[in-house]
Amino acid sequence: MPTRQREVITLMYMHGLSYEAVAETCGMAAATVRRYHSRALDTLRDLYEAVAPTPEELEL
Repeated sequence: MPTRQREVITLMYMHGLSYEAVAETCGMAAATVRRYHSRALDTLRDLYEAVAPTPEELEL
């Protein structure tokens, strides 16, 4: 995951900061934080889907 995406996710989920607080901390616009957040979630979803078992694989 790119550094800025990781930074936004860490500040929001590990430190509980809002979009506006992350924007102020990182010196960027809140809209930019929202974009990085959205892209980070897409990246995490793609990573999860690459390793997660399919429903068929979960059946025993």
